[in-house]
Amino acid sequence: RVEKIKDEFIGMVSHELRTPLTIIMGSVNVALSDNISKDERKELLEQAAKSSEHLSHILENLIELSRYQSDRMTLTKESVNMESLIEDVLRSETSHLNEHRISLEIAGKLPRAEVDKVRLQQILRNLLDHAAKYSPENTEIRVSAHLENEHILIGVGDRGKGISPGPGRR
Repeated sequence: RVEKIKDEFIGMVSHELRTPLTIIMGSVNVALSDNISKDERKELLEQAAKSSEHLSHILENLIELSRYQSDRMTLTKESVNMESLIEDVLRSETSHLNEHRISLEIAGKLPRAEVDKVRLQQILRNLLDHAAKYSPENTEIRVSAHLENEHILIGVGDRGKGISPGPGRR
């Protein structure tokens, strides 16, 4: 059973890596040809840059998973303005979210929080990327944050079909 899960994971990762790599290779090869316009070349290189950034995110996630599984993950906590962190991630990810509309709803004033800023940004980027990838085009992706008791709850909602509940899931 463990081998089957490992094989499925490797297959999934291979597919996730192959897609942006194919776009990068194709875009760069066509951009190198002599018979395309300057505008077409620029667009192809922008596609390659976007895909290389996506590939970088995938690799970062794999490295984090490896650190976690080998108990080598360390958190570097710092005091962070949560509203600014969320807004910064949204600003940096907007170009990667295809044709989706992004709405941000922050209920009240959020306090500063002691968090690992890099990892929290990575989690939020992953949630946004998945929301864009698995929901219909031109739909809204909602990002919300509010204070509940002493916890800051951040949510990302989309119009995707979701994951059907299975054994052990609620």
